Amino acid sequence: MPSIRDRTSSWKNGTPPLNIDVVSAICSHLPLSDIKNCRLVSKMWDEGAKITLKNESTTRLNFSLHPDDIQKNARFSQEMSTFGSIINMNIVFRHDPRTCEYNKFNKVKSVSSFASKLLAVPNLKISGTIRETWQDAILQKILLKGINILVRVELDLCYIALPNLGRKTASSPDTLVKPGFCEGRKFHGVKKLTFYISDFLWPAMDEKLYDMVTAFPQVEDMSVNKYKLSTLWKGDKSPFPSSVRKLTVLHLTSEYNLPSLLQMTQPLTSLSLNLIKPSTPQNEEIQIDTAVRDLLSKHAPTLEHLTLGLSHLRSKTAWKLPLLPKVKRLQLYVPARRNDFEVEFDSGKEDEKSNVFLALPQMRELTLVFMGNWRGEWLSCMESLFPSDKGVVGLGGVTQFEIRDQWESSEVSRPARIFEKGEAIDGRYIQILKIFPHVDNKFMESLRMYYLGKPNAKLGSDTTTPSFSEGCRLWVKPLVMKGKIW
Repeated sequence: MPSIRDRTSSWKNGTPPLNIDVVSAICSHLPLSDIKNCRLVSKMWDEGAKITLKNESTTRLNFSLHPDDIQKNARFSQEMSTFGSIINMNIVFRHDPRTCEYNKFNKVKSVSSFASKLLAVPNLKISGTIRETWQDAILQKILLKGINILVRVELDLCYIALPNLGRKTASSPDTLVKPGFCEGRKFHGVKKLTFYISDFLWPAMDEKLYDMVTAFPQVEDMSVNKYKLSTLWKGDKSPFPSSVRKLTVLHLTSEYNLPSLLQMTQPLTSLSLNLIKPSTPQNEEIQIDTAVRDLLSKHAPTLEHLTLGLSHLRSKTAWKLPLLPKVKRLQLYVPARRNDFEVEFDSGKEDEKSNVFLALPQMRELTLVFMGNWRGEWLSCMESLFPSDKGVVGLGGVTQFEIRDQWESSEVSRPARIFEKGEAIDGRYIQILKIFPHVDNKFMESLRMYYLGKPNAKLGSDTTTPSFSEGCRLWVKPLVMKGKIW
């Protein structure tokens, strides 16, 4: 019986013989004309997959003073040469109570050395809790190491000074928070910045937060949360770089954040205001309605992409949105059935009732996201989104429409149940087929199948509107979002 060496020695150029039937089946399925093309495609696929995997993969490192983490990081640094340079990295600062009896000072030096030698990547996320001065120092050392190559930075941190387990004294804010950030140097190469910072150290942290934000003067795409947003301003000095064109704000409230945003002078092309919520239902809701309208009006000449997460207002009140002539993509988050609301659009003309199509004449994509399971119900805000006026029937400009739903829970079974069961659809949703006759995607195919029985059927003028209880089931696409927003 010949050995493996004997069999492979007969292969030309190291290529093994292939079964003709298998080759023919593969080539006809792809389709490819011959085995040479098949091998070429396989090689290209393999090379492309490696690049994609490397670009999309994220390496996660835990930074604490526990020996296990330090040993793991040391092994990683030794094996890193076989993997090549890292593009995406997530560093997590965490506290381990077992470090109380550990030789802290020697290990801090070890962690600092590892950080300064290894961690220079273009896309960097640093998350976790900063409880010690050494953690804040290493954070800055890591950033300075990549100052010439960093393109995207995400800081998702909580600064907190609380007693550690096993200690008799607590870290004070003045001890933990040191003035300045990264020696005053600027990260001119960073174009995308995610700045989710919370703390329990105010007002000691306010000055440092301003220094942190202004260290990235060339950012074009910026995401911030509500924490400390109002305290970032120094009088009339804005913390937002003049280069910002895309802005995302999470959990926007009128009392603390909207006045700060209204001071912005940068012309925005993309704006996301997630979960706009009155601070106190009795006093703030009119203010937040007016402030949101003023903010959108201010950026209306340049705004192209808009995401709004609206919440319930007092009875008989409505969100009033201005004329947005350049918006091409609108994503609207709507609350659960019990917290319905109304939306009114400005047409630009007095005494003229408007709708979303008149207020956004350049709109090409419309997405409606239910904050919960969409069960086919019709909300008050739908009246202005999907009007029954004959003038809006057959709008050919919109090329993408979809209804999604978002779950607070990340359980895998939740989306599975949506696809498996579905719900009855209110008959008034048939108006969508009249308004968007040329939109062709999975959602619209399912909607046509629901009402007309055929995925590509056309809706005639004599089509009657079915009742709520009629029809079969419609599958709803779950919305997958990065991070926990709601």
